[in-house]
Amino acid sequence: MRLIPAVLLAALVLGACSGISSTGKSLSERAGLATIWVSERFAESSSPEAEPLEPFEATIEPRLIWRGRIDGEQDGYPKLQPVVLGDRIFSVSKNRRRVSALQVGSGERLWSTTIGTPISGGLGGGSGMILAGTGEAQLIALSAESGEQLWQARVSSEVLAAPQVRGGVVVVSTADGQLFGFSAADGRELWSVERDVPSLSLRGSAPPVLTANLAIQGFANGRLTAVGLRTGFEAWDVALAIPRGRTVLDRLVDADGAAVLSDDEDRVYTAAFQGRLAAVEVDTGEVDWGRDLSSYQGLALNNYNVFATNVEGVVWSFDQNTGGLYWNQGDLRHRGVTAPATVDGYVVVGDADGYLHFLSDVSGKFAARLRLSESPIRLQPMKVGDLLYVVHADGTIAALKP
Repeated sequence: MRLIPAVLLAALVLGACSGISSTGKSLSERAGLATIWVSERFAESSSPEAEPLEPFEATIEPRLIWRGRIDGEQDGYPKLQPVVLGDRIFSVSKNRRRVSALQVGSGERLWSTTIGTPISGGLGGGSGMILAGTGEAQLIALSAESGEQLWQARVSSEVLAAPQVRGGVVVVSTADGQLFGFSAADGRELWSVERDVPSLSLRGSAPPVLTANLAIQGFANGRLTAVGLRTGFEAWDVALAIPRGRTVLDRLVDADGAAVLSDDEDRVYTAAFQGRLAAVEVDTGEVDWGRDLSSYQGLALNNYNVFATNVEGVVWSFDQNTGGLYWNQGDLRHRGVTAPATVDGYVVVGDADGYLHFLSDVSGKFAARLRLSESPIRLQPMKVGDLLYVVHADGTIAALKP
């Protein structure tokens, strides 16, 4: 039997508990305290088996460009990543009922809008809009300029991932295995597709990846599917993980980590829990290469490599074209390591003790380490332009440059 780390077990819920009842409440709410309590047991610090942090000679000194505060980490799971668009940061409040816009640099609150129901999926942004999905099967579009509600649409179940927009189409995935396309202009439903959801899955969902013509989504059954952005017609479907074993935990698979597109958008990279890291041709769905790697987090790219964090907290570097291994960094095992980000020749991850680690993207060796807060870093650092944004659980947000 493959063992599942305690931190990961905290994120598991029955797939059936993610739906929406006729009363408008999520089934996870109706199921009682069991799933809610399990989620709230997520580790507040690194595990007892965590590798100790060894001293090293730093080769860079990251510069703090700006530091501010948002409302802090939300109650429950999944935790919601802020969105940085231009010179504004958009975030969700602790109670998940308010979206706020802050000015980068000054921290001035530009607007704040209260949502009637808790936001369950992260924020998406683009085309002048901020998008939010709720636990009561709603998709809400706000003006990025003013916070005014532009439109609202219904979906089939609670939303556990950030909606995305491109080419006049908003795409959103739901906990019951459906993917929807809506008109960005007025919220009119354009299409929907459905996939079977296993009885047990990770509580969370990868946001859709949008190209000029396709919407690409990883599902809880371990498959990656591409459909026409404007039509919803299936273009291809590929298995990233195949259930194996005798127990329900052994057979748990989930394409839960955010996929990433290559710069020329001809290839998408993604990983699945108890599955593999794979490079998939966008046009055909052909798998160029795959490597056994269990991960439930997002990936990062530079010009030549793809970087991943596995379930134990080991950071890996593979060749984008061949899948060949460049290096792995195992000195952060069991420290609650985030998905990686890349900036200016470095791979950056946070950990559950509030440390931010800079690794050389060539060798994987430590280049710098800093701690802006003792509060955990659970969200993937965000690269925006030439800056790196990091968010702590206590609401500390900072922009850095190596």
